[in-house]
Amino acid sequence: YEDEPNLSTLSLIFTILILFIAGLGIFGLVSFMAEKRTHEIGIRKVLGAETWHVIRLLSVEFFWLILIASVLAWVASWLLIVDWLSHFAYRTAINWLIFVFAAAIAMLLALIITATKAYFASRTNPADTLKYEYIHVTNKPTYRLNINIKSKTNSNDKNRKTKQDLQD
Repeated sequence: YEDEPNLSTLSLIFTILILFIAGLGIFGLVSFMAEKRTHEIGIRKVLGAETWHVIRLLSVEFFWLILIASVLAWVASWLLIVDWLSHFAYRTAINWLIFVFAAAIAMLLALIITATKAYFASRTNPADTLKYEYIHVTNKPTYRLNINIKSKTNSNDKNRKTKQDLQD
């Protein structure tokens, strides 16, 4: 049991490091998603959406992703903890609230990051974002072919008389 304090310290250090890297990943993903949806956010703001609508729009997707990831992590961590605890002489039960608490911390961290980025995305002027999107989309070179094609006359066209012919 002499290695347990070292394992505890290493686990704490790596947990903090993993949470930091996960936070950076979520921030990058939210930034990418907000950048791709600037046109939609601008239209929603013009149509009267409030800031919390935009925050909810971007946060709901991450909520479901984190919930699915948490359920998968619960299974893996349950199996690892049961195997680790089986090597000790004294047994203890694993409380399921630990897993719920860990998922709540992950969701809270993701919500803070998502809400912060969504808040700044929703506070931008919709005219600027829509103008940028309009210029970005329509600033493509266009190519036109200026070909004058003369139509062939039909045999019926020869028999038709124009107004000029009738006046003469």
